[in-house]
Amino acid sequence: MLIGINTYQPDTPSTNLGRSYFPNLEGCRNDMQAIYSVIKSRFQFKSDNIDTLVDHKATRAGIFNKMYMLLNRSMPGDIAFIYYAGHGSQVLNSKSSTKRDQLDETIVPSDISHPGIFDIRDKELAKIFNAFIDKKVKLTVIFDCCHSGSISRGPNLVPGNMRFLPAGDYDFKDDYKPEIPELREGNNFLIFSAAQSDQLAAEHRELVDSGNYISHGAFTYAFIAALQELPNDASAEAIFIAARAILKSNGSAQEPVIGGQPQRRAETLFGLNKGKMLDYSTIAISKIDKDKVILDGGWSLGLNRENELIQLDENNIKDTLCKLKIENVIGVNKSIATILKGKIENLKSGNLFKVSNWASPDIPLLNIYIYPSSFSNSEVSKIIEIARKVKESSQVVWLENLKQGSPYLTIFFDKNKCLYKVDTCQPKELKNMDDQFIINLCKRGGDKSIYFEIPVSEDSANLFISKLNSSRNIHIVSNMESAQYCLFGKLGKHYLPAYGFRKVQVNSKDSLESMPLFTDCFEFQYKTFRSVGDSLATLAGKLSKIRGWLTVIKTPDVNKKDFPFHLEIINEDKKTIVTNQYAINDSISFNIVIDKDFYSRQASIKSKKYVYVFGLDQSGNMLLYFPDSASGNALNKFPKYKANDEPVDTFPIDISYRVGLPTGTDNFFMLATDDPIPNAYNVFNQLGVNTDAISRGITKDSYRENPLTALFDLGNEPVEDAKSPTARGGIDNKGRPPVKLQASWNLLKYAFKCTYPDK
Repeated sequence: MLIGINTYQPDTPSTNLGRSYFPNLEGCRNDMQAIYSVIKSRFQFKSDNIDTLVDHKATRAGIFNKMYMLLNRSMPGDIAFIYYAGHGSQVLNSKSSTKRDQLDETIVPSDISHPGIFDIRDKELAKIFNAFIDKKVKLTVIFDCCHSGSISRGPNLVPGNMRFLPAGDYDFKDDYKPEIPELREGNNFLIFSAAQSDQLAAEHRELVDSGNYISHGAFTYAFIAALQELPNDASAEAIFIAARAILKSNGSAQEPVIGGQPQRRAETLFGLNKGKMLDYSTIAISKIDKDKVILDGGWSLGLNRENELIQLDENNIKDTLCKLKIENVIGVNKSIATILKGKIENLKSGNLFKVSNWASPDIPLLNIYIYPSSFSNSEVSKIIEIARKVKESSQVVWLENLKQGSPYLTIFFDKNKCLYKVDTCQPKELKNMDDQFIINLCKRGGDKSIYFEIPVSEDSANLFISKLNSSRNIHIVSNMESAQYCLFGKLGKHYLPAYGFRKVQVNSKDSLESMPLFTDCFEFQYKTFRSVGDSLATLAGKLSKIRGWLTVIKTPDVNKKDFPFHLEIINEDKKTIVTNQYAINDSISFNIVIDKDFYSRQASIKSKKYVYVFGLDQSGNMLLYFPDSASGNALNKFPKYKANDEPVDTFPIDISYRVGLPTGTDNFFMLATDDPIPNAYNVFNQLGVNTDAISRGITKDSYRENPLTALFDLGNEPVEDAKSPTARGGIDNKGRPPVKLQASWNLLKYAFKCTYPDK
């Protein structure tokens, strides 16, 4: 049962439950359609077994009726799945003895504006979920909504729609105490939630192919990207970890939640038997339109232009009867293909195909927002003078950056307006820029802390945009909803403007990010504004490279048939394998370990591969752990064998260290390639983008030919041409490597939360 609700706004004003505002959403139907496509194509759910509720049909009564229909249709041992994308909220329950805040979390039906209609509370849902468990039905639930309206401090415009409706003024007074489904024994229940109970779940607009944006839930987008990255038989825990890593690398501040017993998390997403699952998606023909083939598959199945598909052979004929090539991806679940082999008159609706090659998405890796500015340089200078007076005032506590804490008062700019935000209130326009007025605003707070951003002038903004547009991996977007980073300014050490990038969704309390919260800033005194533009372009290039590694999906040999190894990270203090978290000061080491099924697949291993292990921390520092610079590519070929021709089961990497700052999400990668990477030490080592310095100079990176970025189509490779800027020491990022690549590499990713030690 799949639910997607975009439409909440009533035709006539309503104040049901004291609510007067019922904002519509944009991405819920897209999310529902994407999930429909995924479960049908990847997990072989039949159309007759999939119920959908969209917009006005997803009423309170409609949702309950469909849930009970699903329950009644499900027999013991069956698989059931419920997905919801829409608003979440909370309602008061003064008789709740299990929750300290006495608030029940809710999902919001589409008819909530109608008199006498209430939210659907978590207790009501728990009753239904428990009925599935009691019936021995294996139930998986995904909620992409939020359950709280808390907004963090800092320069947060809360971009995009939030899947949250403010609580109504009604007390349910219900002392019913259902069993919590995810805490029940057994392996019949699993739930994914898009955000913590005190967080907002966001909607974003994402560029999914050239010129085509799609509105979606941040969590559902990451969840589907994780499914594209992992094999169909991946565990639910592995899917959740991958989805969380992608969510964080996309710039979202929300923290998703997985609930269920350990044995259920270790099973596949729906608890299906691994041996019965296909290791590929099936894509059906929707219709034939003259010489074009319209396919029931698009972004949600990981399709990209240049993908080739072969027809699934019902008669077991080895020769490929028909081959298609994707010409254009036109949405969540539609693509247009042309025929490469075979006759189009032999094709019909319903014919099934599967992807036969790997193709990279032709989209930028990093979206950056630079707010429109009409400020002159002299106007920026006046604002800097106001900021200087505020900073020097003894009545405020000036925060240099958001890592120092959450500011009580925030001053920032967007769309030619100065905005101020007091505590966690919504931003308001500051129409009279006056230092004493700002100081008085700050004095109201107990901590008196202030964070002040400096605007960019129109001349500087135009120059920065032109510099950033020189890279095909960086896209300047016109709205904040589509960006991962935005330009920001601060007061430099010498009271001159200094500029860098910060995440669009700023949450200084969230220390579990994958991407840097902000970058270094560059002050005008040490460089002309043109050189500042060059420095910003270099930073943006580094951010795009980081995001490229974190978001690259659908590696060609996703099932590792030619590379049956995995990476183990060991906590040396506890002598245990790290699962998903470690702490500052923990001592860790690395092993490359043979998979359990290596021996059953040993005969199918075609050749040895070159292995590289590297890591990325929250500040963007990249470090190569294996091989070391001295040995180069002499010792990193796998499998390795002993003198008696027995394979080496566990190969310790000769590096161990104590985990240091920063906290956040550390990402580790193990890459295996058919061909060696001659300059791996330069490819996989990179200084981060944040040194906590207010301003500093920058040395231009040494750009060398990078076969790996060419392989991934990251666009960082130079063009080797005597007439090109590269030949003169410059950078030409317009070089385009081949889009279509052979399955000659494997990439495994591991994400670990790095936290402070428990007290």
